[in-house]
Amino acid sequence: MHQSARYTTLYLIKMKPDNIQEGAKILLNDTAKILNDNAVNYIIVGGWSPYLLNSTEIKHPGTKDVDILFENAYKPEELKGIISKFIEAGFILSAKHDFQLFKKIPVRNFEFIYNIDILHPSETTWETDIFIDHIELDVPKDEFQDENFKMKSIMLPDSNFLFDGHYSKYELSDNTSINLMNELGCILTKSKSVNIEKRFRDSLDIFLAIHQCRDYDSLVTSTLKLRSDNQPVYNSLYGIREAFENSTLFMNSRRYTDIPKENFDHTISKFFKDTKLNLPASN
Repeated sequence: MHQSARYTTLYLIKMKPDNIQEGAKILLNDTAKILNDNAVNYIIVGGWSPYLLNSTEIKHPGTKDVDILFENAYKPEELKGIISKFIEAGFILSAKHDFQLFKKIPVRNFEFIYNIDILHPSETTWETDIFIDHIELDVPKDEFQDENFKMKSIMLPDSNFLFDGHYSKYELSDNTSINLMNELGCILTKSKSVNIEKRFRDSLDIFLAIHQCRDYDSLVTSTLKLRSDNQPVYNSLYGIREAFENSTLFMNSRRYTDIPKENFDHTISKFFKDTKLNLPASN
């Protein structure tokens, strides 16, 4: 069997996707298999965390791509090997977004293109170059520049802390597991983007990570520990308080759930009080 078929055929037979989200689950399974087969240090970040961990009474609408954060990937060429493995497995390069790889997955009688994003953590808080080159291909960018196409990773700010235990193994189908970001990781990585226009679902992700957290006491303890150990990263949580105070957090979440505002406000206010986010930020 051709290697690109190795990662897809098994899941197509067993899962037979009937909708777009089921196709995304195949993407996640295929991605996990490649990552685990090649023993790289990674964490799945983004919407898969609240979708898999916190979609209980209030359902998460799902996510269609896979965001992979690679440890030490702020070093040039660090991901050359694993990117090559993805290409060998049939993933398609993006001509426009050179930190993405595409995968064609059939859903019902149509073929859909899904994508994975290649991310690296910021090594320092003052970095300005958000892209790192990892692999150069023998393909010129155009006829005018003496420069080849380079596959890159894109920075996920303030995310190095995730590798300090803010993830856990999550079992998928067919004995495949992923390193999945936990609730504190979800809240922190979305604390800045939550105030960006049209990032509606980030608000819901944050709310579900708090409201339907698997272990609320552990979340509070971990957040307070971050406050004492890493004040700059903890301070990024004040972006959530800003979104709460200007009603962005609630209005965006209401796009997906009809939870009463009183209940919503109680959940978020309690979390702020328990984690001391109700107090002014300090350096």
